[in-house]
Amino acid sequence: MDPAARGLNLPPCYQRIVERAREVVDADERFVAAFVAGSHAEGGADSQSDLDLALIATDAAYDEVLAHREAFARQLGEPLLLEDFDTPHMLFVILSDGAELELAFAREADFERTYAGPILAVADKKHILRSSTLPGPEPDPDQQLEVLHGLLEAFWHDVSHFATAVARGHLWWAHGQLDAMRRQVIELIRLNVDFRSPAEGYDKLDVYVPTDAYAPLAGTFCGLDRIAMLDAARVVLDVYRDVGSRLATQHGLTFPHALDRLISQRLVVQAFNACINARDADGLGSLMTEDHTFIDSEGASVHGKPSCLDAWRGFFDAFPDYRNTFTELSTHADIVTVVGHSTCSNKLLNGPALWTATVRDSRVAEWRVYEDSPANRAELAISSA
Repeated sequence: MDPAARGLNLPPCYQRIVERAREVVDADERFVAAFVAGSHAEGGADSQSDLDLALIATDAAYDEVLAHREAFARQLGEPLLLEDFDTPHMLFVILSDGAELELAFAREADFERTYAGPILAVADKKHILRSSTLPGPEPDPDQQLEVLHGLLEAFWHDVSHFATAVARGHLWWAHGQLDAMRRQVIELIRLNVDFRSPAEGYDKLDVYVPTDAYAPLAGTFCGLDRIAMLDAARVVLDVYRDVGSRLATQHGLTFPHALDRLISQRLVVQAFNACINARDADGLGSLMTEDHTFIDSEGASVHGKPSCLDAWRGFFDAFPDYRNTFTELSTHADIVTVVGHSTCSNKLLNGPALWTATVRDSRVAEWRVYEDSPANRAELAISSA
């Protein structure tokens, strides 16, 4: 039977695949049916659409069919790409004529869970394709809760690596971690829109998720610029807190406030020091509160963001080789305490040092330098060197 007679209106390369699939199913007793799903079944296909094709095997033959799935794919044409990408019941195929298809293999007993949405029959030897719409997979609610819990926790692993990358000046790594953070938030947004949603990242986000749900993240795509990435990270963190806390409350999970406080404060402090080491006054300004205060090891202070930035610019001009290395960070409430050392050709600025940073609203409100002495360590509750 010609595919067009079955309600299919396909490009010639896809018509050939569908007709060949019908022949394979009709000739092989291990198969009972085949159908087209996705945009071609929905009527929304365009010139960029691939072909979603499913072959349904008998329950008894299913495992054997899966074991030989590549051989079945080769009967549809000459593949240049043939890969399952760790999805055993699927093959992603690009044929030599340019046709692209996702080839699914389903078991007769539960084929209705293969796809969600309209289908068009290609072959149906047992008349099992009675419905033109399939319900699709039904996610396990407990499993979805585990997914949510994992997203809420794993996000902070990516933030921690982002902080480390920024601190070391590894901007490519930082950029990759920023994308990982954003992807985690996209998955949270998908769950917030539909808790049954599978983890699909950016895939067809524009189609299945309302634009206003992810619009705040649009400005977080940036280049390899420290300030831009830190600004983007703040937006990603804000969206995570908003969406993540609501999901946690709705589904009876505990939002990781302690992780949030710990890693967010560390990120700000490490980024602040990275700007010092890079002699980046603009970056420092982006991380300061308007009432920022700097206090040096002698107790002298500078107040207000403009005055502090002027002081830092003068310091960078006077001591261009000054750098800080942090070896230990600890947090208590809104204060991050740091142990490390400074390197500089000026001997007065070279050697062990202590710092404290008061963090407020993801910015540094006070940056203070201390001499690394037993008295200061005792005052700051730091163990002896």
